[in-house]
Amino acid sequence: MTTATLHAVEIDDEILIWDPVSESLHRLNRTAASVWRALLGGESVETIVARATGDARENARVRRDVEACRNTLETEGLTGRPVTGLR
Repeated sequence: MTTATLHAVEIDDEILIWDPVSESLHRLNRTAASVWRALLGGESVETIVARATGDARENARVRRDVEACRNTLETEGLTGRPVTGLR
């Protein structure tokens, strides 16, 4: 895994992330941006799920969605790396 710095900018509710290694621009919608920021801050999937829903019946669906988002972010190399450009 590379440790090259990602460059991110927030535009409205979305985040654009430039990966200089793959020369790719990633666009995260509001939900994916929220999950990405939480992961960046060291939050666990469990914490993200608990914050996203207060209804126990929704937990399984929300957990699947959060885990799918996390897996995509990891596959694209957008986790575990330094980031510049965000406040």
